[in-house]
Amino acid sequence: MILESNLRVVVIGGGNAPDFARVIRTLPVESTLAVIAHCNAGPDAVAAALEKSLMPVEHVVTNVKVTNGRIFVVPSDKHVEVRDRTLVVTPKTSPDNTLDILLRSVADAFAGQTVGVILRGTGSNGSLGIKRIKEVGGITLAEAGATDTEMPHIAIATGMIDLVLPLAEIEVRLTTFGARTESNEDKSSGDGADTLRDILTLVRVRSGHDFASYKRATLFRRISRRMQVCQASSISEYHQYLRDHPGELANLLRDVLISVTNFMRDPDAFATLARDIIPKLFEDKKPNDQIRVWVPGCATGEEVYSLAMLMREHATRLGLRNPLQLFATDIDEEALAEARNARYPESIVVDLGPDRLDRFFQRDNNYFVLNKEVRETVLFSSHNLLRDPPFSRLDLISCRNLLIYLNREAQDRVLNLFHFALRPEAFLFLGASESAESSPIFTSVDQKTRVYQRRNTSVIADGADVFVPAGGWHAPVTNITRTPEQPTTTLGELHFRVVERYAPPSVLVDQDLDILHVSEHAGRFLAVAGGEHSKNLLRLVLPSLRLDLRTAIHAARQPGRLSETRTVRFNENGVTRVVEIRVVANGLAEVGARGILVLFDEKQPSAEPWSEPEPGPSPMEPIVREIEDELRRTRDQLRNTIEQYETSLEELTASNEELQAINEELRSTSEELETQARAPVGERGAHHAQRRAQGEGRGGQPCERRPPELDVLDRHRGLVPGPPPQHQAVHAAGPGPVQRHRVGCRPSARPPHTSARHQGSRRAGT
Repeated sequence: MILESNLRVVVIGGGNAPDFARVIRTLPVESTLAVIAHCNAGPDAVAAALEKSLMPVEHVVTNVKVTNGRIFVVPSDKHVEVRDRTLVVTPKTSPDNTLDILLRSVADAFAGQTVGVILRGTGSNGSLGIKRIKEVGGITLAEAGATDTEMPHIAIATGMIDLVLPLAEIEVRLTTFGARTESNEDKSSGDGADTLRDILTLVRVRSGHDFASYKRATLFRRISRRMQVCQASSISEYHQYLRDHPGELANLLRDVLISVTNFMRDPDAFATLARDIIPKLFEDKKPNDQIRVWVPGCATGEEVYSLAMLMREHATRLGLRNPLQLFATDIDEEALAEARNARYPESIVVDLGPDRLDRFFQRDNNYFVLNKEVRETVLFSSHNLLRDPPFSRLDLISCRNLLIYLNREAQDRVLNLFHFALRPEAFLFLGASESAESSPIFTSVDQKTRVYQRRNTSVIADGADVFVPAGGWHAPVTNITRTPEQPTTTLGELHFRVVERYAPPSVLVDQDLDILHVSEHAGRFLAVAGGEHSKNLLRLVLPSLRLDLRTAIHAARQPGRLSETRTVRFNENGVTRVVEIRVVANGLAEVGARGILVLFDEKQPSAEPWSEPEPGPSPMEPIVREIEDELRRTRDQLRNTIEQYETSLEELTASNEELQAINEELRSTSEELETQARAPVGERGAHHAQRRAQGEGRGGQPCERRPPELDVLDRHRGLVPGPPPQHQAVHAAGPGPVQRHRVGCRPSARPPHTSARHQGSRRAGT
């Protein structure tokens, strides 16, 4: 018997009994492993295949304690779960999900000491369970060479498999996992902490992700897990492995980001949410008022789709038609892509049940695809919770199992951000291990299910810089706390609310038609389509309004025009609607505003008969869209060309200034030489002698006094008065002007003259 802290539990699922035998029959008895075998072929076939295994084999019929050095063969026709480290057998209540239930329970009981192995077998059984193992820090393996319809292939498609290996290599890896080695995780200071900082720096430089706000213990656990997968014996060795293998960085990022979730996770919590909280979201809402929900850290989308289904069920049950808008964000682009596809393995029946599957999903072989009714209510976007500005005017934020990975300072910053984003008395839904009890800005609604309500207290904390994008301006902020009794609404805010309520719905866009601000009721003229997120108004406006809006914007942009108005009449769900579109493009500068204002004023349709044109998009629509894309690309190229031109112009200007300075210097020198050439020889020599005696050079610059020997040389050449030596009288004419200049006093070094001001002073001193 070994210590429970060193026990590692291996769960193997598949459909071929001989494969089980090949993987585990040679595992030694003294191993730290406890093996749980779940084979679709039945326990008798597995027992026969394992007859010569080194570990003793035990058939699980009743409850039994999990211990190392044993192989536990569980029945595939019953539900087997681990509770308090004991295998508990119960009757089977639903088909094709027994392996997922077993894997999840083992992961919850043994956390990072769990190893999940998926061998070949038909169906998608096990694909949900390996996600839970990956989430808690365990290791997942799958057999190589599986076909599209077999269990390993579907498990690999989840992105949660660490190693894809043939059977022989899986056997070797399990033997390695079972060896009694000390933990690679170094949670103390010293080399381990220093190396962790080096790894985080490497990750930040290569990927742009900064994990400085994550708990150190969490980071050590995730790195320790990757060390086992990469067979690194120390954190320093893993650091070197990370530097030598660039592809490992993506694996480490996936482990740290932990993009794992499932439908209706914590069923009791979601049941409470559906019963007590979601109905309140619709209270005091008018039929056209939008319900706004934000799910940060949405991973692969199961959580936000769960909320969308619950809200749709409630609205349908009461006949409500409020538009739903759910925002789902994450920094994991791969997880967001999977969420947008909304395609999940058939094993999700464990979480949703057959009724919801029939209503909201369509089958696609071994997968279920979410229907358009739910997908259209969700908008996915890449968003960093600790850096990017939040959404606003939200009725509910569901942020589950994200705060537990952040340090306390980052948690406080995020809670302040949520308080800022929520409407008064709106709700916050956290995970089972998270709490906002200590925060004075939220009140507990249901402590068991971790539901909180926003208090009407304005708080700007020291961490308010999370509202400012990276690189933005950070104003000095002081703590401000107001009680609800104090007046917090100014006359300007009241005026704005009245205008929002009674003025036509409007949208403010920039020159590229990207939305800057949307009034409260403008959402009914916009539609969020599937695919990549866009802020462009022409992409979001209702298709029936798009062509007339584009024409109105083009007309309003013409010089001399302040605005353009067009009336559009169309049919929507059998109801005739008349909308007057007014575009103000050139008149905003008069009130100190920038951009383009678009107003949608819906009118009552006239009683005169009107026939709707043939449905379908305009035949010019694809051509116009292609021309707009080409125009956008041309603008980008023009912008780049202008920037290059401005840079070249600056370089040419600098070069021209240098040339002017050189030219002025040459002109000054030339003038000085001409002056010297016109002066009589004796006068020039006397003048030079006087300046040398006073210690001056040209232009009044100081210079050192000349040695007497040079004065003798000047007299010898006839440059200064004095009797020349008799034997050198033939040189009385002296050298030319340039030579005389070189013989004279050499002025000290002068600073370079690169501007007109310096050039003028140079000339004045000459």
